[in-house]
Amino acid sequence: MTAVTVEGAFEKMSLTFVSFTSVVTLSLLVILFGDFFAQKFETEKIRYYRLIRQAKSRTLLNHLLIPFLISLSFLLLTIIANYLVLGITSGNWGSLIYPYGQLSQVVTPYWQVDLWALGFLVLTLLFIITLSQLLAVIFKKTLVVVGIELLLIVGYDFLHQKDLFKPFIKFLPFEYLFGVSVVFPDEKYLFGTNSMLIGAGYLLICSLIFYLLTNLLYQKWLYRTK
Repeated sequence: MTAVTVEGAFEKMSLTFVSFTSVVTLSLLVILFGDFFAQKFETEKIRYYRLIRQAKSRTLLNHLLIPFLISLSFLLLTIIANYLVLGITSGNWGSLIYPYGQLSQVVTPYWQVDLWALGFLVLTLLFIITLSQLLAVIFKKTLVVVGIELLLIVGYDFLHQKDLFKPFIKFLPFEYLFGVSVVFPDEKYLFGTNSMLIGAGYLLICSLIFYLLTNLLYQKWLYRTK
């Protein structure tokens, strides 16, 4: 696939958006969510929801939806603000249908690429949040939860570059957290042109499994009486 020359603000914003999920970004999200969830269990602040007779399943769901919606809204507002700044400063707002390049002999417009990137951003947030919840319920220690997640993200980023490890990367969910590799599929990489659908399904299934396991463990979790 051959990329074309970037013209206006929309194209520049799109390139930033589709390459948003880097190791640094994922690490920051891990620290944010891992600290948020683990501290509630470490200090047992989460036990106070029992005083208002809130079901544990609802408490867990609220702690999934609230950080998800806040973080997604913040990221989207940041992207939109970036677009407005680029458009105002350059005077060129770009075009929704400007082609990114060739994808299986088909010209792909930037708006379509952005939709793919948005979908994977949503799935990436869900994956990290549900994984943080699961580790928080198991370990209940902020440093342990954040440390394990950072080790998984940074460790995978190091290992997936090794030739010995490359045949297995398409079977690991962490590869699909880096949106560029699946938003712009290569016929010789991962599952080829099916990488987007398979990767999206993989992240969604993993998130559901993490959430169900968290709910199961949380239902059995006993509050310490004080």
